[in-house]
Amino acid sequence: MATKVILTQDVEHLARRDGADGQGRVRPQLLAAEEAGGDRHARTIKQVQERQAAADRRIRKQEEELRSLGDKIAATTLTFTARVGESGRLFGSITAQEIADELSRVVGEEIDRRKVALEEPIRSIGTHRVPIRLVGRLVPEVTVIVAGEGGETAESAPAADEQPDQPEPPEA
Repeated sequence: MATKVILTQDVEHLARRDGADGQGRVRPQLLAAEEAGGDRHARTIKQVQERQAAADRRIRKQEEELRSLGDKIAATTLTFTARVGESGRLFGSITAQEIADELSRVVGEEIDRRKVALEEPIRSIGTHRVPIRLVGRLVPEVTVIVAGEGGETAESAPAADEQPDQPEPPEA
């Protein structure tokens, strides 16, 4: 019989893959309460529900407090200039830290880089929408425009599959 557990808090990446068999295993942390049955089980469920209700109230309050910041972020456009190769790809990248620093400067409030939901650094010119996870369901998106140092934009950069103009070979 499989043991049932009640999670006592949200756990990101709950299971990890071990070995070639791909079986997920719960990490051995004190983040779950084993189902014991009877009164103990009912008390555990009640405690978890009470904690969850308190956490939901706290998150709603934080969402209300941060709503004006979220509106500022959603209305913000950040522009970065970077060196660009011939294919329109950046020589470097625009990172979550750079976005957080610039956004903090523009909106006048500290934005932690961990709140910038950038899966990977931006490596191409153009317009990018980047989510900022403030709290709970409050996830405004900031517009990030990346232009080349020479004023290149996504429209003016050659496509990756285009070849530069080359002279035609002489006819025989």
